[in-house]
Amino acid sequence: NKKTLKYIMSPFFVGYTNLIKTIVGTGVIIYPILISSNGLIMTIIMTVLSCFFSSLGLIFYAMLNHKKNKTLSTIPDNKIIQKIVNFVIVFKCISVGISYIVIINGIIDNIFKKEYRIFALLILLIITLPISTIRKYSKLRFTSFLGIFATFSMVLLSLIRLLIIWLKDDLKSQIFLNKKTPLKFSEMLKDLGSYVFAFTCHQSIFTYQNESFIPLKIVNKVIISCMISAMIVYLLFGCLNGFLFKIGNDFFKSLPNDKITMMMQFLFLITVIFAIPLQLNAATFYLKLEKIIYRYILVLIVYFIALFLIFNEISIKVLLSSIGGTASCFICFLISGCYFLLYGDKKYKNLRYLAYCNLIFGSIVLIITIYNSIFTIIEHFKLK
Repeated sequence: NKKTLKYIMSPFFVGYTNLIKTIVGTGVIIYPILISSNGLIMTIIMTVLSCFFSSLGLIFYAMLNHKKNKTLSTIPDNKIIQKIVNFVIVFKCISVGISYIVIINGIIDNIFKKEYRIFALLILLIITLPISTIRKYSKLRFTSFLGIFATFSMVLLSLIRLLIIWLKDDLKSQIFLNKKTPLKFSEMLKDLGSYVFAFTCHQSIFTYQNESFIPLKIVNKVIISCMISAMIVYLLFGCLNGFLFKIGNDFFKSLPNDKITMMMQFLFLITVIFAIPLQLNAATFYLKLEKIIYRYILVLIVYFIALFLIFNEISIKVLLSSIGGTASCFICFLISGCYFLLYGDKKYKNLRYLAYCNLIFGSIVLIITIYNSIFTIIEHFKLK
């Protein structure tokens, strides 16, 4: 009816659907791992903290961009700052692209026999190669809808699995975490970046604002609603799987080898395959690579780095945490906090205090992540 159509076309609903599809995605598979390793209580605390400070970062960006039609890197007029921010964005896009390839390899390991795995991976990379070098990537934005569709489908499949186990009267015996998970503080510190990675969508707020021209109050409502929704989805998916199974560093390999797991892997595989060109096209755009040969070289370099990490068996948990604690940390906390303190209206004293909090939280996450990433990689290659 007209009332329903009016609501669907409302600025809030349009903004909500556009922003939520860029938040909820690959970060979902890390939550069962976090709940299994950090425990439910600590996972909730760290998720709320990360969600809160990431929301602040989005609100800061929205306030600075209101009626100005800017991008993440063009808020400052200083060319040097613009180049630094562009570098951070490119680093983030390339890192996420690499992590997607590593995730694909993990799924291929579960589906194909050992002798066919490398060929399957190479075929998928060859398919994505020409798409990743296309200069105009606006038509690829539909892939983020695949991400949210896959995520909610995976949550639904997890609920179906829970119902099946419950009907078999096998629910209690399946729950591993009904016993208190011992908190390992050092393990929690290693995972800090993963919580940040799950809530990174800050570039999208500029696109939404610049295309909609709506009041700032509605933008802020959209931000808060999307972040809370993402937090609920992550924790729900984490609990549904983290409570039922002993989840290791590879989420899909920790699940039972049944039809539900196969469906979840297929959904996630399709999403990630199409998300790689989106990330790499964004990187080539910010690098301003006009010639196609340069774009091919960049994409091939990314592929070789990903293959190097795969052959050296760097876990996806370590990879996502490292990306979240560095590139995502800069975008979510450090850049947003600095921008607001430098360019924000000084009459908002409370928000300026919160901007300092964003900087402090981001700095702590960044320092701990860099230390843990270097230490983990050194230890990994020592064992090799």
